[in-house]
Amino acid sequence: MPVIHRFARSVRLPAVVALCLFLSESLSAVPASQDPLPSWRGGATKDSITASAPAAGHIALADGRSIPIFDAHIHYSEDVWEPLPPDRAIAWLTRAGIDKARVSGTPSEGAERLYRAAPDRIVPFLRPYPARAHRKTWFGNPDVPGSVLERLGRIPYRGIGEFHVFGEDADSDVARQVIRIARDRGFALHAHTDTEGMRRILAQAPDTAVSSGPMPDSTSPSTRMPRDHPHPLIEVGMDTYVPSRWANLDVLAQASRT
Repeated sequence: MPVIHRFARSVRLPAVVALCLFLSESLSAVPASQDPLPSWRGGATKDSITASAPAAGHIALADGRSIPIFDAHIHYSEDVWEPLPPDRAIAWLTRAGIDKARVSGTPSEGAERLYRAAPDRIVPFLRPYPARAHRKTWFGNPDVPGSVLERLGRIPYRGIGEFHVFGEDADSDVARQVIRIARDRGFALHAHTDTEGMRRILAQAPDTAVSSGPMPDSTSPSTRMPRDHPHPLIEVGMDTYVPSRWANLDVLAQASRT
């Protein structure tokens, strides 16, 4: 079964083709002349995004057929909640042609807000730490596993991530507990890691779908995951980790198709 289908099955989606819309680093800076929301960088207003989006959500093929897009790397974090409330965020996904999305946020309330706005379109993942400042230290905080367990009851989460962990830190007691929580529930994992970190995660979760974006110490996809792992690595999405990525979402999505 193709990699993109494996991930869709791991989160129990209906028949959706999970297109891994990984963009090269050059796409992270779209020229201002192409910015669909130029006011964002100067302070966005709530009217910056309209709900009058086209009936998108699919890629049109040359023969006229269409494929629904599943973007597997959307963040909906606190820094965009005011200018981009949930209903407008969903409309913006539609305008970009994204039918379904795997969503995490900092704090995790972001994923919860989008899920409640469109439960049929959002696959929520739980980030195990509440602020970006914790991304380099969470795996040493003994309070994290308990917090993860408490927050998992808020909505029907389908995975844990995206979390940042590198090298031997992936074997810390806290990281191991979080990975075990995911395995016990049949969840997928979304890690921002390096090759060594990925190998350590996979050793702990051999039966788990694990995904990651590009790794800083590897440029070859074939070196990023052991060949005998049943759930191969997939490269994922638009990565809306800063407001400007949301502002340019439809431009980035279109660029990924051409």
